[in-house]
Amino acid sequence: MTPQTSIKLAVDTAPFQHRFLAVILCVFLVLVERGLAQWGLFFDSTPLISFLVVAYLGLFFPALMPIGSVFLIGLFCDFLSLDPFGMRSFSLTVFYVFIRWQSEPLREEDFITIWAQISLLFMVLSGVRLTIYFALNWSFPDVLSLSYQTGMTILIFPIVFVAGSFISTLLQRNLQT
Repeated sequence: MTPQTSIKLAVDTAPFQHRFLAVILCVFLVLVERGLAQWGLFFDSTPLISFLVVAYLGLFFPALMPIGSVFLIGLFCDFLSLDPFGMRSFSLTVFYVFIRWQSEPLREEDFITIWAQISLLFMVLSGVRLTIYFALNWSFPDVLSLSYQTGMTILIFPIVFVAGSFISTLLQRNLQT
């Protein structure tokens, strides 16, 4: 089996146990995000690590993350966070749909292009979240915290990308032997 066919198989199909483990990983990362909120460095503007992992999986292994799973992960985030109910599930689902929409052409690009696209998408997502918050409350949230959260999430993306690439390379080596 050549590396290209193993990657194609991982993109096209995934058994239930692999999808389940991917969802459990994302739920665990949501708990890590909430734990990071207790640190003074992040406080209420923790980086959205679960968004980054969902983006990576949606970009390179879309069979692991069906849209229903993404919505359930967002719903779990809503239960744990102080955001308005449905805000995280809506934004995570919309984010995932845009990632999947751009996955074919973006998968062939280099890292800088992928990072730029993800960064632009996070900035647009932050603007949408700000607009929704304003429409619901008729006041602006702490824009500095939202900007800090967006910036930290964008800065952490290379770490998630390298870790995901390393893990997928290790798994593909094990499949070939």
